[in-house]
Amino acid sequence: MNLNQLKITLLIAITIIAASIRPIKAQTEPNEPVVPAQEWRLWRTPRLIQTLREHDGTVSAVTFTPDGDIVISGGGHNDPTLKFWSVETGKIIQRVRAQRTGVLNLGVSPDGTTLVSTGEDREINIWNLQTGAHLSTFFEHSTSVLTMAISPDSRVMVTGGLDGIRAWNLTPQRPAFILQNVGNPTYTVAIHPNGYILASGHDDGKVKFWNLRTASEIAEFSSHSQQVSAVLFTLDGEKLITGSLDGTIKVWHLGTRQLLYTFTGHNSRIRALTLNPDGKVLASAANDGVRLWNIETGEFITVLTGHTDWVRSIAFSNDGKRLASGSFDTLIRVWEIPELEISVPTTTE
Repeated sequence: MNLNQLKITLLIAITIIAASIRPIKAQTEPNEPVVPAQEWRLWRTPRLIQTLREHDGTVSAVTFTPDGDIVISGGGHNDPTLKFWSVETGKIIQRVRAQRTGVLNLGVSPDGTTLVSTGEDREINIWNLQTGAHLSTFFEHSTSVLTMAISPDSRVMVTGGLDGIRAWNLTPQRPAFILQNVGNPTYTVAIHPNGYILASGHDDGKVKFWNLRTASEIAEFSSHSQQVSAVLFTLDGEKLITGSLDGTIKVWHLGTRQLLYTFTGHNSRIRALTLNPDGKVLASAANDGVRLWNIETGEFITVLTGHTDWVRSIAFSNDGKRLASGSFDTLIRVWEIPELEISVPTTTE
C-alpha cells in the first residue's frame, strides 16, 4: 500500500467511526439542496429504444454485457431462467437455467469476465461470461440471497441475506469468511472503491461499515426511518448514497459527516439505485418508476415513464449510453441516455 492509499484508508476509517459517535446532521433541508453555480442539464430527453416482453413474472434483476449490446435479465418467483437479449433487435438470443427457483440478483465483474446470479433457492452461481461455462455453485447461505457486490479488482464477492453477510473469493472460487454480529437481515451491500470497506443496509434503517481485510465491523449509523434497500459509494469514494423503503434517497459526505442532499421526488419505496460509469448521474427505481438525478449538484434531471407497475431493477451499460429497467409488470425497458452538457451561468463584474 502506498502513502496516498494509506491516507485515504485512514481518512475513511476515522470519519466512519466518528459518524457512529456523533449524529450526522443535514446540511440542507430535504427539498432545498444547495446547488452550485455550475449547472448540468440534459441536452435531450432519454429515448426508449426497446421494450422486452417475454418474462412471465417480475423482472427482479437486469445487467448488461461489457459491450452494452446484450441485456441479461432474471425473473422473480418461480422463474429460474436467465434471458440474454439483443438490444438492437429486442429478441432473446440465449436462455440459461440459473437457479432452482426465482433469480434475485445479477452481477458482472468489473473486468467483464464473470457473471454471478443469486436466488430464492439460497444458491450463488458463477459463470465465465466470455465462454458461457458454469464455474461454481455456492450453497453456504441458509436463506434467499438478497444482495451481492463484487470488488473493483473482481477478486472478492460479498453476499447478504436474512442470515447475514458472507464473503467469497472469485479467483479461485471459494468461501472466504462470514461477518459476525450482523444483527439484522441484510438487504443491500456495496464495496468502496478501495476494495475493502463494505457498507450494508438493514431492516432497522441503519447502515453498517465493515473492514473486509479484518472481517470486522467499523461503525454504524441510522440513516432512514425504514429499511435501507440500496447503498452505493460514489466513484471517488467520498460519498455514500442510500435509498430506503421510506421513499427517500440520501447522499452523505463521509469526510465531513454531513447529509448533502435528500431526494424526495419518489412517492413510494426505493427499490434500486445505480450510478452511470462517470459517476455523475444516479438512477433510482421505485414503486412509481425511474428517475435520474445529478449527483454532483443534487438536481432532479428527469423521470422515465412507461412501466405500469413497480420497478424492481435497473442497470447502466458500461459506456453509460443505455439504461435498462425491470418491473413487476414483466417488462424490461431499455433507454438511450444522452450525455450531460455543462452550462455555466455567465457573471458580470
